[in-house]
Amino acid sequence: MVTFVALILYKNLLMINIKRSFLLLYLTFAFLTSFSQSRFFGTVGTGIIYYNGDLNDKRIIPPSKIFNAHYTAGIGYNIDGIFDVRLQYLHGNIEGADSISNEYDNKVRNLSFKSKIDEVTITAHIKFFKLHKKKLFNPYVFGGIGMFWFNPTAELNGTTYELQPIGTEGQYLGGNYPSPYKLRQRVIPLGLGVNINLNSNWKLKVEFAEHFTSTDYLDDASSRYPDSSLLAAVGGPVAIALSNRRIDTKGFFPVGRSRANTKKNDNYVRFTVGLIYNPRRKKSSEFGRVGIFRKFFKGKGSWWGGKGKGL
Repeated sequence: MVTFVALILYKNLLMINIKRSFLLLYLTFAFLTSFSQSRFFGTVGTGIIYYNGDLNDKRIIPPSKIFNAHYTAGIGYNIDGIFDVRLQYLHGNIEGADSISNEYDNKVRNLSFKSKIDEVTITAHIKFFKLHKKKLFNPYVFGGIGMFWFNPTAELNGTTYELQPIGTEGQYLGGNYPSPYKLRQRVIPLGLGVNINLNSNWKLKVEFAEHFTSTDYLDDASSRYPDSSLLAAVGGPVAIALSNRRIDTKGFFPVGRSRANTKKNDNYVRFTVGLIYNPRRKKSSEFGRVGIFRKFFKGKGSWWGGKGKGL
């Protein structure tokens, strides 16, 4: 079942089609309802997502201009009443611009970008209370690992350009310049949330998470300004204009000058509100901890051992 859903998620990721996303959600829920005694559950959500990197100020609350919508869909499995794992897909848009910065150096640098984010992750969730206790509010923490796809773009004179193929920091010049960055990277989401029980089948979830990436190029800015003559030979005047957008140079290209902070990777943050659907069980007391774990942790007194009271 998990393999089946994963294939659908992967196809949806490649097509990036909203209609297919809704079809995916319908098929997921329809499939879940056929397993009346299943530990599986479905989840969907939406909310805001924003970028955190070199092109924004170090503020506790970022400017609302960089807030964008995101959508999530996934399937989960209850290992026991406290632990569950989830396979989840996320789609959203992030952006950043020095023009809205309060810091003088950033305003002068004058860079900007936009990018779509498509992410597939596997996360482990630990709830504060066991499911069978049916608490109205059940907080939880979670973490995981996955992959995401991005593609930073910028607008110049009314035309939108993909920045990675241009090599704005000399990625295609060789020598001591950085290598071209990959548009698929690892991500580690860490967050917290709360489930609100609506009835025996449905829960409302509210989550906050930061997604730590393995790249400093979400915004296409990480190292130093390249040699303009070398860059022009490879990418022409468009490459120069997109590499150096400073408003204080007056034609001077600051070769070797820092373009961004190389010591810290970029990431993105999301706030999600969504729903969780659990198929109704005939006898919930039959569902204790998964048998393989009982074998490893035997004894009624152990923290994992025993049948327990079900999910």
